Amino acid sequence: MMNQSVYVSRPSEIPLVKSGDSVGFEKLNGLQFDIEKMRLYLLQNIIGKYPPVMQGRFFGGWSVYSSNGRFDDGWFQGHMLFHEVNGKQVFNHEAAAKMGKKSERAFSVPTEICTDYFAEVMNKIEELGFQPRRARVSLLVPKGTTSWHRDAEDGDYAVRLHIPLISNAESFFETKTERYYMPADGSAYLVRVNCEHRAFNNGSNPRYHLIMQVWDSKGLSQNQKFSGGEIKDNQNV
Repeated sequence: MMNQSVYVSRPSEIPLVKSGDSVGFEKLNGLQFDIEKMRLYLLQNIIGKYPPVMQGRFFGGWSVYSSNGRFDDGWFQGHMLFHEVNGKQVFNHEAAAKMGKKSERAFSVPTEICTDYFAEVMNKIEELGFQPRRARVSLLVPKGTTSWHRDAEDGDYAVRLHIPLISNAESFFETKTERYYMPADGSAYLVRVNCEHRAFNNGSNPRYHLIMQVWDSKGLSQNQKFSGGEIKDNQNV
């Protein structure tokens, strides 16, 4: 199970990297949302109305875009479909097909929680050409972590957009070589997920992020521009 890792509460030895200092992590300058409206909607219309879909003890959430319009659709652990071939991590497309796994492109249907200001946010991201898919509000419990995992093969375009909704100074996103902090101030961040990574929350309160797979088709980012080509069917948390 991907999210059954036991979190050891200690400072990370992986160096903290600021936005702009890494090709795998950047803040989208000029894109700002009303964080208070997003938090209020989260608390009143999501947390208070729908139970989160949990993947293990630490990680879960609610789908904002799914394949069938339900908030509980699209939560499974695609990282299990990676295996090593000649020293590289390769996605097992044959096994994915047998499991009935859908392409991330299929997760484009707004769910029952994609209303009001959340719908405005998603529409804005669509208008900017990011083609959001499999959007979710993720929950990471206090002292919780995901295990190390990847969402795509080396060299594949695999980028997630994060809008932190409720976070703390002890919550980070890590690769094997870099650690990123994303404050919950209405900003949006892009991170590459075609490498080993994890998220952890060493704070005393739950961490909530709005996350989604994106393709920067209009070239608004510095390092995550999507130049076209084949979009592979890799899906993970």
